[in-house]
Amino acid sequence: MSVVEGTITETGAKFVFPVDVSIVAVARDVVAAMLRLWGLPDQVGDGRTVTSELVTNAILASIECGESSRVVVKLAVSKDGTHVLFCVWNAGSVVPVLPTEMPPPGSENKRGLLIVLALCDHVVARRVRGGVQLECAMPAA
Repeated sequence: MSVVEGTITETGAKFVFPVDVSIVAVARDVVAAMLRLWGLPDQVGDGRTVTSELVTNAILASIECGESSRVVVKLAVSKDGTHVLFCVWNAGSVVPVLPTEMPPPGSENKRGLLIVLALCDHVVARRVRGGVQLECAMPAA
């Protein structure tokens, strides 16, 4: 599996992926390449982690609701250059609740979002037209 569609500019990119767990690695690699292209090699590790968590959640949400269309990943550098902006959309119907504390031992839910919350200054999950969107701002320095 690979990117279905993609658009790249000097400060932003949009990629459309099929709903398939095999694209998580592809999405990580695409985001890493964009961060390097934009001169942000120090953010590649955290960027790959954020991408992995958000895209995995989007795929699982799409599968759980029986929606098998696509996952859209938008990536940009903020206008002031201080943050890398992530936006991941899926056709699911349930907006994830952002965790405020560590889940109980043995729980496999919400740990990924805790990692995203730790790496990003701003995280929002919301229902939008046709699905659910998670947005976050990761420091660029």
